[in-house]
Parts: sequence; structure tokens; C-alpha cells
Amino acid sequence: MWVSLCFCRVSVGSSEEGFKKVAMEGSGSGTGRRSWLKDDFTDLVLSWSLEEIFDENLYKYQVGEIPQSFESVDQYLGSYVFPLLEETRAELASALETVYKAPFAEVTSFNELKGDKLQYHVKVDHWRNRKSERGKEPYRTLPGDVVLLSDLKPETVCYLQRVDRTFTFASVTNTVDDETRESGDNCTPSNFKVKTEKHVEVGDGQSNSLYVLFLMNMTTNKRIWNALSMRRNLKIIKKVLCKNDSGEEYCDFCPLKCNSDIEVKFVLNLFSNLNDSQIEAISASLLKTECNHKSSVELIWGPPGTGKTTH
Repeated sequence: MWVSLCFCRVSVGSSEEGFKKVAMEGSGSGTGRRSWLKDDFTDLVLSWSLEEIFDENLYKYQVGEIPQSFESVDQYLGSYVFPLLEETRAELASALETVYKAPFAEVTSFNELKGDKLQYHVKVDHWRNRKSERGKEPYRTLPGDVVLLSDLKPETVCYLQRVDRTFTFASVTNTVDDETRESGDNCTPSNFKVKTEKHVEVGDGQSNSLYVLFLMNMTTNKRIWNALSMRRNLKIIKKVLCKNDSGEEYCDFCPLKCNSDIEVKFVLNLFSNLNDSQIEAISASLLKTECNHKSSVELIWGPPGTGKTTH
């Protein structure tokens, strides 16, 4: 089956102005960063141009050394934003550099989903190059896959940079159960749904073929992004980031006598077999677990072999 498609042509640097605006908002602190993180990670990645993907200096002035201390939770969470984007950009660039060996398939059906903007149902004939890397499992289409939709099967990035070429990036949002999935691990879904950054016009009649190529899966990256944008259950993080916690070493509601009783219970039975460092580590942990009035985070000090992990 042939499909006739007309992509919005992707020009080099087309999203540069909009991306710089987003980067400026995200590079600050407070409200600007929180506003940026609410944007969908997938939309941001799909909006990158080829020039931005291969620009190793794209985050040169945003990715800095992680400080040893932080002024706020926003600063702490924000310090991971640009490193995450840089890691995603680098992985996508690497995939495009070796696009010639990427798993690919020819599209046999491409239809826009009713009521869903920029989302399409895709059906392919069968996947090729599924075992492109030795030692890895054969490729299976999964939600979170970043794919390339192109009017030809590119062997190098230069193919995509030609003026007469049309292509766009897309992300797999869902796979559809079909007969291939019932055949076992040797098959991969031939029906799936994708989300694009630009509108794809579907025409009638016979025309050039359309190919879909797998580049990377960014499910883990998106989970990290979503975690950075959440502002819930931050008590532990705030506790860890607290610069001076000496005034909160003991709970006002837990008498010191109670704390001493806890230690006495274990001295005869357990502590007699431990060295001083191990006793200190266990005592600190026990005191904190017995208190139900406040959340606590204790940094356990001790030389190697103390048993910090075990205890």
C-alpha cells in the first residue's frame, strides 16, 4: 500500500528562536523554571532541529558543575534539568550518526486520529535491522520510542539535510495489539500510534514511500523530567538540603532518657560485638526510627567495613 504525505518541511535552525526563549526561562530560578518544567518533555525534544541536535555547545553555558550545597529545593532540582537535556540531545545525535543501521520499516498506512491533534495511527509492513547490535535483544516498538518519519530510508544525516528531503520526528505513544504480538518475542507490533511536533498532511493517490526509523527510547528521561517538575513530598529533600541541622538533632517530644533506654537494650545483646564506629552508626539509626514526631535524615559516618549498608 502506498501513502501520499506532505510534511511541513523542517529547516535547519527553525526552532532556534523559540528554544532560546524556553532556555532563558529555564536557566533562571523560581517561577521561571517551574513554568518551563510544566511543558511536555516530548514536545521539547521533538521541536529540536538537526542543527540543535548536533550542536555540542547547545547547553555549554547552562550545564555547570553541580554545587556541594543548594540555597533552595528549586535550585537543587533545577541543577539536573540541563544535564538531562544534554544527555538526551547527545543520545539522539549519536543515533542519527548511525542511522544507517537503525531498525526501520516501510509505512503501509498513515491516518490522523480523530480528535487528537498531531497524533496518527501508523501501520508498517515489517521491521528490518531489528538485530543491529550484537548482544542486544531484537528491537520491539515501545511507547516512548523516538522515531524518524522520512520519505526515504536515509543512510547518513546528509540525506536529511538535502533541500528536497522531507522528514519529521515523532514519538510512539501507544502500540496496538495485533497478530504479530501473538507470535512471541521474535515479532514486534506493526500497528502503533505516534505524536508529531508538526502537522502531517495525508493526501490521496500513489506517491513516494514513507519510512519509519527507530532512534532511541526516552521513557526513563521523561520520568526524570516529570520527577523534577513535581512539587510533592519534598520533606525528605528539604531535610537533606538543610545547611545547619544541629538545632534539630533531638526531638523536643522524645526525652533523652527514652533515647538512652533504647541504647541500653542493645548494648548487652549486640553492641558488645561491634566496634565504636559500628555502635555510633546503629545508635544514630535507632534514635531516628523511634521518633514519630518529625521526619529525619541521618548521614551515617564510618570507615569502609563498618557495616553501614548492612545495618
